[in-house]
Amino acid sequence: MSANIIGLLLVGLLVFGVPWSLTVLRTRRRAFIETYSFPPGLTYALQKHYPSLSASEMILVQAALRQYFLMSLRAPKRSMPMPSKVVDALWHEFILDTKYYTGFCRKAFGRYFHHIPASSPAVSHKMPLTLKETFLLACQEEGISTQYPSRLPLLFAADAQTKIPDGNTYKLPEYLEAGKKASHWSGADFVGCGGGTACSGGDSDGGGGGCGGD
Repeated sequence: MSANIIGLLLVGLLVFGVPWSLTVLRTRRRAFIETYSFPPGLTYALQKHYPSLSASEMILVQAALRQYFLMSLRAPKRSMPMPSKVVDALWHEFILDTKYYTGFCRKAFGRYFHHIPASSPAVSHKMPLTLKETFLLACQEEGISTQYPSRLPLLFAADAQTKIPDGNTYKLPEYLEAGKKASHWSGADFVGCGGGTACSGGDSDGGGGGCGGD
């Protein structure tokens, strides 16, 4: 086999093989997050913060945190605000269970997914998503029309649905204009090929977010 042919084969492997392998890896990580069972102790830990939460509401909060992780997996090169206080509280408790959280991060992101304050300089190298962009990404994750959203995605509705006293509340009309401007919007703009993600809290649009991860 000539050197030219070998060279072409190597180029082809780089052009087609690497993106394919990254797609497979991302698919596996997504499947892991979707099917992951949170440690049972998190239920009791979260009830210390919000004792009124029912069993069904606990399941809802876990689903919302899972959605946040899936969104973070899709946007590894962008920082993302955390819209929900109850979901953020569950994330805090998950991190404290270091054995489970470290194992989860390794399989879900390929590295440890830190939870840090929004103002930390550690996330300054990431271009942050606004809260409205996060809303659109959450809509896409849930299969809600980004141009004409008919309801709030779970991550934005969790605090109101669980009726926590200090929750963030969002009104759909506030985001309808963002949806109308999103006729050509695609979550693909946020997808990267890295193994980890970063998120930050707070937003120029206002209305929520506290901590995030990197």
